[in-house]
Amino acid sequence: MVDFMDAQFTSLTTKLDDVSQAMRQGNDNIDRLPSIVAEHNAIFREHVQNWHRHSSVHYSESEIWQMLVELNIGNEDLFDHYYETLCSNQPLAKLLFGMPIDRRLKKLLDVMNMRH
Repeated sequence: MVDFMDAQFTSLTTKLDDVSQAMRQGNDNIDRLPSIVAEHNAIFREHVQNWHRHSSVHYSESEIWQMLVELNIGNEDLFDHYYETLCSNQPLAKLLFGMPIDRRLKKLLDVMNMRH
């Protein structure tokens, strides 16, 4: 009978140790929870900012003008035509502004040639 009780006591002690260990691990996870939540919030905030930036960008006439100046379009008539087209077509302006500067002129010329 004593052996049975010793076995039960050992089993109970082992289970209590397991419960204590699980509680310590749970406390470690709870301690990390605020930093995990803050990290997730920062990621979400960045995602929302990117979404707003990409969905609601509207390039002003002066920004479009400056971009065309940087592209060094020598022909004034073409310059004016490109300016008017880009000012009235925000998706096209957005496409060009999203490209590296060294590729914008080629893309602009390709798009404008396709329109004619």
